[in-house]
Amino acid sequence: MNNVTLKKLNNMLAYGYAHTAYYKRAFDGIIQKGNDDIQYQSECLSLESYDKLPILTKSIIKENVSDFISDEYEMQELEIERTSGSSGDILEIYWDKSSKIKSLVSLWNERKKYGIYPTSRACFFHSISNRVVRDNIVVTSPKIILRNDNHTISFSKMSFDEKSLQYYYDSLVDFQPEWIMCHPTTLFLFSQFILENKLCPFKQLKLIELTGELLLPEQRNYIKKVFNVPVVNHYGMRECNGIAYECEYGNMHLLDRNVYVEICDDMGHRLPDENCGVIFVTNLSNSAMPIIKYKTDDKGMIITRKCKCGRSKTLVLSSGRLNDLIYRNNQVPLEGNNLFYVIEYINCFYDNTIKQFKIVQNEIDKFTVYLALEDRKYIKDIEEIFVQKTVEYGITGVTWDFIISDYIAPDENGKLKYFTSKVSSSF
Repeated sequence: MNNVTLKKLNNMLAYGYAHTAYYKRAFDGIIQKGNDDIQYQSECLSLESYDKLPILTKSIIKENVSDFISDEYEMQELEIERTSGSSGDILEIYWDKSSKIKSLVSLWNERKKYGIYPTSRACFFHSISNRVVRDNIVVTSPKIILRNDNHTISFSKMSFDEKSLQYYYDSLVDFQPEWIMCHPTTLFLFSQFILENKLCPFKQLKLIELTGELLLPEQRNYIKKVFNVPVVNHYGMRECNGIAYECEYGNMHLLDRNVYVEICDDMGHRLPDENCGVIFVTNLSNSAMPIIKYKTDDKGMIITRKCKCGRSKTLVLSSGRLNDLIYRNNQVPLEGNNLFYVIEYINCFYDNTIKQFKIVQNEIDKFTVYLALEDRKYIKDIEEIFVQKTVEYGITGVTWDFIISDYIAPDENGKLKYFTSKVSSSF
């Protein structure tokens, strides 16, 4: 950990103890309080005390929201950000304006390298047109949100038929975005529409930033081919904003002036570098609602090695999430990302014909496979190869129900989750 990150972490530990009910209780529970309050507070901001702090989870925050709010702020005056709820839980995170600006500085410093600034014209894709209500937003139609400053336009991901896509394209021709940020699946489908209809990309576009989902190599290559601008990956979450950002050499570097990241086992014990485990984050910017030692649903590893860009801390994300386990009868569960590898294998042989996929484990031995295909003439071959490869990965004695379509709609949170198991972990 560098000195700047360590100082910010120490400051956040001390602030959390002094100003929030939750961390006051947490520190009182792990440190013996003596007569010297100054000595006690200095112990609270040590790394040793940080290691003793209990793991923070989404459910703990939801059950004790007011206890996380700093006594220096009035809760009703703070801005609320809501998580997407990809794991089924929507969480409200409270920010004061100053903290939010500080939290976004690291992200904007990365974007500036591509000539993108807060006033640059931006395009987003949203799940529900009226999800966020602000005085400076005008809903011009059920499918479009346009900010009054004319710097931001957003389209609904829930309407992706050809008529809607043409409407989005025409609107963007007039708007001329300088950068686009959205989920990989969304822009991949929009890119296909542009290429198949021989439409021209947007002349003033400088950057595409993809976030919120696993970025498949074939998606990145296709999007870059269509738009011919840099395509970068960004890992973040509403709880703390930016966590890692991809450099020009393809490595995801930690934004360690905004977050402290560590890789741990399920119990919160820190793992050595280059070991895959659970990603824990601490928000170093949000004084209104300190989030410390927060257990995410994601997995990855940290590699400390000099990159050509000059930075060293690289975060490598796993393609699976904690709840993405394939449960098997009387056997150790398998990682859900094994199914992702099967799809990649098939796409290598059939020219990326699988545009989208979604796999659901309904029962211990019954799966449903949703596939959106570019070309349906290989359906039988694809199904046979899929079953064959899953056996190679140790998934045996199960039935696969294939459902083929042209498009798979995103989940209610606007994301397309590649694998979901409805089976209890008791197996």
